[in-house]
Parts: sequence; C-alpha cells; structure tokens
Amino acid sequence: MRILTLVLLSLLFFLSCENEQVPSRTFVQEPTTPPSQVELLRASTNKYKYGLNESVAVTIYNGSDSIITFQTCSQVISRYIQKKIGSEWKDITGRGLPCTGFNSYGRIILYPRQSYRFTDGYVHFGYYRSRFPFTLGSRSGTYWLYTNEIYVDGN
Repeated sequence: MRILTLVLLSLLFFLSCENEQVPSRTFVQEPTTPPSQVELLRASTNKYKYGLNESVAVTIYNGSDSIITFQTCSQVISRYIQKKIGSEWKDITGRGLPCTGFNSYGRIILYPRQSYRFTDGYVHFGYYRSRFPFTLGSRSGTYWLYTNEIYVDGN
C-alpha cells in the first residue's frame, strides 16, 4: 500500500512538473472579419441641438480604402432630409433628388482619408437626419450614408 502511494505521488509530481514546462494556453478569439468599407464612412454634425434657421455643419469622412462618389445637383450634394415621426424616419424632402429643370448633375469624389463639409439649415422644429446615396469604388449599386440624429429646437 505504501509503495502504491509513493508511485501515485511520484506520478502526480511528474505530471505536474511536465505541465509546468508546457506553455499555458492562451485563448484567442478567432480573427474577426475586418469592417466593411461602408462601415468606415461617417457623416456627422458638429453638435446635437440647433435653433431654427441655425447653420448645421455636416462633415462626411471617408475612412475606407476606397474612393466614394456622391452625386450633386447644381453643386449641392444630393441627399434626403428625414424627420422622425413617432418612432420612424420619413423622407420629407430630397435635396437634389431628382435633379430637375436647368440644373446640372455633378459629383463629389472623396478619396481615402478625405472629408467634405457643407452647411444646411432647418426651418421647423423636430428630430432630423440626412441620408446620402453614394457609390463605393468600382462596386455596382448605391449605398446609403446617414448622419447622426439632430434636434432643432422651436424656441
């Protein structure tokens, strides 16, 4: 019995020493998929709350590795203004969408790490945001970029 106890203790000691020589395991998360190019674009305002007729500065930043293109109408970036009605966003106007009359289409090209800035204004109180149609590099199709939500105070 005593010999069996010594053998078991020796075996346990040997196994514990052997495990000490093996580097401990590090559990690493599997590589994540890099963010899509669209997720690297931002459209933001310089603050959250504005007064009626106050200028709203909007900055669009291309943090992707692709060239992005926005359409313009008479040198104004084409976009939809949306207003929050209840819990839903509704298009209330399309600025430069469609481009009609004697107005001419154009485009704004943003290369990687470039920004474009413009100002806008609102004449009614409420919650607003803008959405911009754009193309991404040589990919086909139209994507949408949204600004953050802003509040226009009626006071």
